[in-house]
Amino acid sequence: MTSRAPLILGFSGVILMLPSLNFESNETMGFFVAVGASLVFAILACFHKLFSALFTDYERSLLQYIFGLLFFLFLKEETSWDLAMVDWSILVTLGLACTAIAHTLWGIVNTKLPAKINASLYFFVPVYSALIAMIFLEEKLHFRTVLGASIIVVGYYWYQRVHARFIEGT
Repeated sequence: MTSRAPLILGFSGVILMLPSLNFESNETMGFFVAVGASLVFAILACFHKLFSALFTDYERSLLQYIFGLLFFLFLKEETSWDLAMVDWSILVTLGLACTAIAHTLWGIVNTKLPAKINASLYFFVPVYSALIAMIFLEEKLHFRTVLGASIIVVGYYWYQRVHARFIEGT
């Protein structure tokens, strides 16, 4: 149970960061979409490790982007490309900075760190997101958000301590 407790704390912290657990609200539905996305990212981490002997970090990332492009080509009829120049600049920024750079770096991290460490780092995404939203979007942090973020940090610290003791055999 001791090794599962940090995971339970991390997940509890993420749930606490939600303003409410109302299944009709966008935040709650977004939370469950994020949980699904996290599962896909965990699978992606396994694939990066599995294919690390066959391809370099950058080749794996490039293949990932090519597959993504082919997948999204099937959705081209569902989109409107009649965008203003400012929208195109935002899309380029999102595509390069928030997707290409972030995913390439994450793919490299996936092969350098153990899967257990990578998985625990996912819990920091809501903490970073809350801080960035507070700084750049001037969103207010509610008590539940601060409490949830604190529980995530404590759970991560606890996990690191348990993991270190397990490796050292103490």
